[in-house]
Parts: sequence; structure tokens; C-alpha cells
Amino acid sequence: NFMVAKRHRAWHRQLSQHWQNKGVIEHCEVRMPGCFGTYGLSPAHSKDRDEIHSKEDFFEVVCACNFCHTALDQKMSKDARVIFVKNVIAQRDTSFG
Repeated sequence: NFMVAKRHRAWHRQLSQHWQNKGVIEHCEVRMPGCFGTYGLSPAHSKDRDEIHSKEDFFEVVCACNFCHTALDQKMSKDARVIFVKNVIAQRDTSFG
């Protein structure tokens, strides 16, 4: 959806700047069995793109390797993924944000 992508673009720039100011995460935060560690790190949101309607939703994100990102998206229910990502964020070093 074009309007979703347009709205997310601005939030993506803000999130990118926020993470750059806090420091770089160099390892997957998800760490499921089979985790690739540092390979293919990318942001993994708690919700699907079409379900993100606010900046707060967009910022509910963890850094995940390719393996863990795929597992979050394809092997977990939507509800389980939201809970899992929120738990990872809650356990994150508070100096990162």
C-alpha cells in the first residue's frame, strides 16, 4: 500500500537516526536456536507492515539476523510475535533505548 509506505518512510528515517545516536547493535537480539548471530541483521517489527499505524508501533522493533527475522515472521502467530518482541525490548540494555 503506497500510503502505508509513505508514512513509514519518515518513521524509518527517525528510527535510523535514533539507533545511530544510541549506538550500533552488532548481534541479533532475538537469538533463537539456529540464530546466525551477526549475519543479515535488519529491523524486525512486532507487527506486520499493514498493522503499523503509529510511530510507537513502528519503533517497536528489534535487531534480528536473517534466520530469526524469518522465524518471527513465518513461524510465530502475530500475537506471539508481538509478545516476543516486546519481551526482547524490555530486556534490552536501557542505555540503548
